[in-house]
Amino acid sequence: MESKEVWDIIKKEKVKFVQLWFTDLEGSLKSVSIPVSRWDDVLIWGASFDGSSIR
Repeated sequence: MESKEVWDIIKKEKVKFVQLWFTDLEGSLKSVSIPVSRWDDVLIWGASFDGSSIR
């Protein structure tokens, strides 16, 4: 899916946040939510977060 297609869905559905899912080193499922205003930066640079805030 292209970035423009994702933006079209975000606008159509009035999405406010995108939830990213990942696993920690032990395989436990974790997630972090980012505001849509950061979506382009996340696509280009990736998402960063404070690892100490993830249990």
